[in-house]
This record gives sequence, C-alpha cells and structure tokens, in this order.
Amino acid sequence: MRVILRECGAHNYGEPDSFFYGTGVILVMHSLSGGSRDAQLRNGQTIRLDLPEDPATILMDTATGEVLLGDYSLDVDGVRVRY
Repeated sequence: MRVILRECGAHNYGEPDSFFYGTGVILVMHSLSGGSRDAQLRNGQTIRLDLPEDPATILMDTATGEVLLGDYSLDVDGVRVRY
C-alpha cells in the first residue's frame, strides 16, 4: 500500500505499522501495537505520540498535530506535552 501511495504522490505521515488517513482538518492514526509513534505533518513538523501498549486510535489537527481525541502524551519538536 505504501508503494502505491508514494507512486501517486500521497504524503506519508508515519511508520509502517500505523495507518493514517485524514482530511484537510483532521488526521486519524490507528496502531495495533501502541507504544511510541512518530507522525510527520505536511508542514514538516514531527509529532511523537506515546500510546498505550494496546491498539490505539487518535484524532489530530492536521496542521498543528494537536491531539483532538485521545489521552496520550506527545513530543512536539523536542517538547513533551501531556493530553
């Protein structure tokens, strides 16, 4: 799937074991294994999410990476933020 997305010019938000999709406003990430995950926003900002070890789904603001749904901590360009 990643090859297909890359070939058609789609943005790759993150790691191979997480699935991302979104609109111009909301980005959704699903992870089966939890743990620490990075998301690369279109503006170049990297968001680090520390998810529970169980499967997790979060909703983020596409532009800022702000977590809109979920109770997790994240690392925004080296600064730890807890939600």
